[in-house]
Amino acid sequence: MKKYYTVFIYVAIWLYLLNVEVNAQTITDIDENAYNIVTIGEQTWMTENLKVKKYSNGDEIPLVVKSEDWGIQTTGAYCNYYHDESNINPYGRLYNWFAVVDLRGLCPTGWHVPTIKDWKALIAFLGGEDLAAGKMKSRGNLKEETGLWIYPNAISEPACGFNGLPGGYRRADGEFVFMGLYGNFWSSSEYPVVSPKARFIYLFNQYEFITLGDWEKTYGFSVRCLKD
Repeated sequence: MKKYYTVFIYVAIWLYLLNVEVNAQTITDIDENAYNIVTIGEQTWMTENLKVKKYSNGDEIPLVVKSEDWGIQTTGAYCNYYHDESNINPYGRLYNWFAVVDLRGLCPTGWHVPTIKDWKALIAFLGGEDLAAGKMKSRGNLKEETGLWIYPNAISEPACGFNGLPGGYRRADGEFVFMGLYGNFWSSSEYPVVSPKARFIYLFNQYEFITLGDWEKTYGFSVRCLKD
């Protein structure tokens, strides 16, 4: 009996350690959504788009559905692409820039929405703007039923594990566009310092290069979090 008990203890310890190892590769937000993470160079990123509906202090982020209301927001808001909950997995939710910089925190504690400097560091590590998107995009395409991008999905090797998803975006007029074609990701940086616009990066299905741009803060883009 003692022998079996000892074996049981060893198995229990092994399972515990295995669970700790698995949990170390995920991060959980305040809504208990779990995200896989990856270390690329000296940065650790979520490999999935943010889905949270609350700020990190527990306050609700307003859900704005009506098109006429979306573009007039001056505080944080989120929406679901086409108002369809089935799009949340795997595309995540869309947030305006005011939610990104709200002091209550959009990302889990210990994480933040990347600055444009953070994005540039990732791009530089992946070989520069000409190649970064091809390494950052998730693999496969819809035509061949191997992925989420509209054909073609131009990629370069090796994949870095970022798993960039084509979540599309919501324009200031409230219209939803380009799911499957574009993956647009906010930075926390304004452009210039005082402006109605903010910086973002985007991936496009047909190209391996990445684009840095600026757009109105009332647009709804995907969000990735970066470890502090």
